[in-house]
This record gives sequence, C-alpha cells and structure tokens, in this order.
Amino acid sequence: MDRYDPNMSHLTTDADNALSRRDYHTAATLYLKALDRPSIGPYLRAALLTNLGLAWQYLDEVEKATACFEDAVAANPRLASARTGLGVMYARRARHAEALELYDQALLLDATSAIAHANRALSLEALGQLEEAWKESEWRYAIPTATSFYPYRYTKPKWKGEPLQGRAVLVHREQGFGDVIQYLRFLPLLARLDGRVSFECPALLLPLVSSMPGVEAIPAESRPVAEETFDCYVPLLSLPHVLEFRAADLPAMCPYVPANPSDENGFSARWGSGLKIGFIWSGSAFDRTRNADLADFLPLLDLNARLVSLQREIAQSEERQLSEHGLEDAGSAFRHFGDTRDAILALDAVVTVDTAVAHLAGALAKPTWLLLNEPAAVRWMMNRADSPWYPTMRIHRKRDGEHWRKMIINVTREIARGV
Repeated sequence: MDRYDPNMSHLTTDADNALSRRDYHTAATLYLKALDRPSIGPYLRAALLTNLGLAWQYLDEVEKATACFEDAVAANPRLASARTGLGVMYARRARHAEALELYDQALLLDATSAIAHANRALSLEALGQLEEAWKESEWRYAIPTATSFYPYRYTKPKWKGEPLQGRAVLVHREQGFGDVIQYLRFLPLLARLDGRVSFECPALLLPLVSSMPGVEAIPAESRPVAEETFDCYVPLLSLPHVLEFRAADLPAMCPYVPANPSDENGFSARWGSGLKIGFIWSGSAFDRTRNADLADFLPLLDLNARLVSLQREIAQSEERQLSEHGLEDAGSAFRHFGDTRDAILALDAVVTVDTAVAHLAGALAKPTWLLLNEPAAVRWMMNRADSPWYPTMRIHRKRDGEHWRKMIINVTREIARGV
C-alpha cells in the first residue's frame, strides 16, 4: 500500500494540506492515521514520519518530534529533510555539535537545502563560529518561511560588497528590536564605503539611529521602501558577512550607539548621586521562557541603591508591587528607545532578562548582568559567562531547575562587591 492507493492518497493529501495551513493538530492526527497502515513502504513511511515530526515540532512536542525524525532517518537514510529535522530537535536542546553533524549529513544528500544551511548557521553561532555562521546565514531568505524575517522583496540588485561608487544603498531592517540593535554597529562601517547609506528603521529605534554618522534613518512603514530611492539593498544581518568582518574585532566596537541623551528627560539630575541600578524582569512575547516575575528581582532590594524599572509594559499588579517596595517605575513612561537610552546612561548598571534592552545596555557599554534561561538564544553561545558582542556584559544561566530568584541573589552579591 502506498501513496498511489486512492484512500492513502486522499489521506496524505489532507494531512499535507493541514500542515501547509498550520493546522498542526489535524495534520498530526491524519499522519498518524496514515502511518497506521501496516504495509507502507519505507520511503513513504520516512516521508510521513518527517512531516509528522514537523507537526509535533510546531506543537512544541520535542520528544515526539525527535522520535519521528529518528524513525524517518532509520526508514530512509538518504532523506535529507529527516536529518535536518532531527538536527533542529537536537539544537532545541542545545546539542549543537550533534545538530551540526546532522546538517552536514543532510547537505551531503541535498547541497541546496536552504533549511539545512540556515539551521546550520544557528548552530555554528551557538558554538562561537561566527564568521562561518554569517556566511551560512545568507541562505535564510531562500527558506519557505523567509517572510518572517522581512516581508518585502525588491527587484533592485542585492549589494554583495562591491565598491558603491556613490550609489545609494538601502539597508533594510529584519527580525526583532534586539536583532536590529545588535547589528546597528555595522552601519557606520558601511557608511565609509563611498556610498549613500539609508537604513529602514523601526520607529521606536529612530532616536538611536538618527545620530549615527553617515546614515540616513528612514522610518519603517507597513509597505516596502520605494525602489526609486535606492540603487541596491542589503539586509541588516547580512552586513558582517558582506563586509568581511572579523569576529575577533567585535568587542572593540562598543559603545556604538551614540551616547547623546536628550535634554528633555534629565534622568541624571532626577536620580542624583549614589548607586543606581536599572532592571527588567520580562519582555519577550516571542519566547516567554526568557521571562521572569517581578517578585524574582526583589533580592536587589538588599543593595544600598536606587532601583529603577526599565520595563515599558507592566501589569497593574506589578505597578502595585513596585510602589509597595519603593521601586521607581521609569519604563512605563518611555515613548521609544531614545528614552530607554537616556535612562541607561544615567544608571550605573542594568540587570535584565533577554530583551532588546539588554542589547541596548551592551551597545552603550554599560555594565550589564544578563539572565538567561537555558537553552538560550544562539547569539549568547554555549556556556559562556561573557559575550564578544558586548564586552561589559556578564551572563548568568538558569540550569537544571534553578530559580530566577537564586540567580538574582548571586547577581546582587556581585554588584555589592563593586560594579
């Protein structure tokens, strides 16, 4: 029995359609029903198991997905997508060296698999092999879900590092605020190459970019940038690869966000002298495992310091907690990252979970304690207590059931010993 059996064909087609429209529960149910047929050939079984693995993956059923990809590899060792899927599951559990082996095996079977290349880039980054990761990451716009990085496509040529000779180059934004802040450092390098540089900038980041030398900040809107305004374009996260940047030179770039506070905030005058610590306990809607609770940060009260919340969005219950404990709420009045920058410049240090504000504090070369839940985003690499991206950053990693509060207690002790 195989896909050419009319009943099987209808069943697998319905399953594939459910997977395509992101109805993963229905897709999983239908693939399981198809796989229940005892006489399926090994190649079809491997294909169905791989798709079932994808459905479980998107439903965050890591163990089930892993088992499906393992069975698919066993059924058809030459199915590249099964090895790629298994690599993704290993990477989800921070087993990046093993994931990398699987991606390499998949690429021996299918050298043009954009999904294998793009995921290989992530594991390379986690393992600290940044220059190779930047090269592999150029495959990201060839994967089917590439619009999640950036929604628009341009007909003008992509800039590949050739002399600009006065041409106008558009650098377009991509991904989240943290990614953008992390890669803003490369814009001034591009501005030195005898071209006119414009950056399509998210509105909330405009105050940070508008003072960068040689860069015109274009407010990002819900439509593509008009093509008559530029001659070529490049995605922001492609800059280190296109510029042939050396990863060893990353630490020397900080600070790279101009430290020009606006006159209207006056945080330094308001907060006066003495130790001042900013903190953020939550922020990621993309991955809520990165977030802690405000109560977890209360050990910071043991410091003889002014404690300032930089959290932009807070619940009413959190407002009450801040007030009850005498913690200043600055963040809820922030209009944009320019206000956040001004506040950070007036502080002595920042303690934060993985949010865009962590990137901004690092970009300003402010002493920063970053609290990560493992497995962490690959940009923070594996097992490091520091980051080449931000030399003033110290990293604490939550492992094996450790509680956020215990991490904050350890950070409090470190700060007490001297920022």
